[in-house]
Amino acid sequence: MKYEYHRLSPEFIQAIAEHIGKNVSKYPDIDGKVNWKTANPKDKQQLLNSLFRHFNAIMKGELIDEESGSPHIIAVAANAMMVYYEEYCKCDGRS
Repeated sequence: MKYEYHRLSPEFIQAIAEHIGKNVSKYPDIDGKVNWKTANPKDKQQLLNSLFRHFNAIMKGELIDEESGSPHIIAVAANAMMVYYEEYCKCDGRS
């Protein structure tokens, strides 16, 4: 299958990468592995809680997260990516 990456917004992807990078000090890598890829299944609820907190902030009209400085929609997207990884990638090696 050929993926159509040209249909994705590079600015959106960059914003997600920047958001995750801002949080490295809060959620440091573990043994050289990217923190969110080392999550265990029980962390899925924490990710969903974060996703819904950011989504709720958007619904209340708050666009920017005060703590990270990122748009809440980017935090929603980052959390959705992490939940997707945990739920569907099923990567045993978790690199």
